[in-house]
Amino acid sequence: MAALDSVAVSDRVQIPIGTPMFNNAASIEKLSQTIKEKAGNKKLFVIAISGFGGAGKSTVALELAKAIGNSNLVELDDFILNRLSKRSADWDGFDWGRLISQVLEPIRNGEKNIEYDIYDWGNNKLGRKNKIKVSKYVILEGVGLIQEKLNKFFDYKIWVNVQPEIAKERGRKRDKGMGADHDTFWDDKWSLNDKDYFEKHNPMSYADYIIPNI
Repeated sequence: MAALDSVAVSDRVQIPIGTPMFNNAASIEKLSQTIKEKAGNKKLFVIAISGFGGAGKSTVALELAKAIGNSNLVELDDFILNRLSKRSADWDGFDWGRLISQVLEPIRNGEKNIEYDIYDWGNNKLGRKNKIKVSKYVILEGVGLIQEKLNKFFDYKIWVNVQPEIAKERGRKRDKGMGADHDTFWDDKWSLNDKDYFEKHNPMSYADYIIPNI
């Protein structure tokens, strides 16, 4: 993967010079204040949180949503296609078209209430619908979010920076803890998608904030 000029904060993580540090509750609060200042008097402020699979995006998103208040959280896993089985540098195992048509375009157009389908992994099909009243802050989290066709929808982009092999092992462990052995997916699809996506889209270069999630 392409390397940026960086400093080592541990033997596992390289942090680009000048990026904000993030390692405790105080940092979450600082990040939330930064976002509030950026948002100002805007009625809507859309935040994308991305990173490799297993990097800790969901945890960051939940903590940020609680700290920032007045927010909605949209999980990209609700937009999976066919158990995320496609090999793609663009992470086309997600239904980007549906994410745009059901979430991103409606909120950009000022709709106050939106509804989107939720993917049912067990039955490999769309299941129930989720209805939300749009708040000032809409947080989206998932792999592959920071890319050219989506960036125009986001006011603020956050990259959770974890070395890919560490993220992969965390993801495998998390899935097994939930009773799902996805090792074959991780080895043959997901970690390779992450690598190809990073090299093609260079998401860190577009991020407004980089989190070293050690």
